[in-house]
Parts: sequence; C-alpha cells; structure tokens
Amino acid sequence: MVGLYADGKQWARKAILNIAGAGKFSSDRTIGEYATDIWNVTPCPIA
Repeated sequence: MVGLYADGKQWARKAILNIAGAGKFSSDRTIGEYATDIWNVTPCPIA
C-alpha cells in the first residue's frame, strides 16, 4: 500500500475509479427520502 501511495498517478487512478464505482451516495438517498417521505415533494426533472 505504501508503494502505491508513493506512485501519485496510480494512487490517483485508483482513487478516481473507487469514487466512480461507489454508485449513489447515502446522502443522495437520504435527501430523496426526506423529499418524498417528509416534505411530500416530487423530483423536478432537469433537461
């Protein structure tokens, strides 16, 4: 792991791929649940 961290390009590549593969973050889900369950609003589509 130390060797990988020392290689900035490989570390950045793995970090970006990790973030890209994380999917929907829990804060997105939570805000969506608040919107529908608490605030009783529907999403506004963005063109």
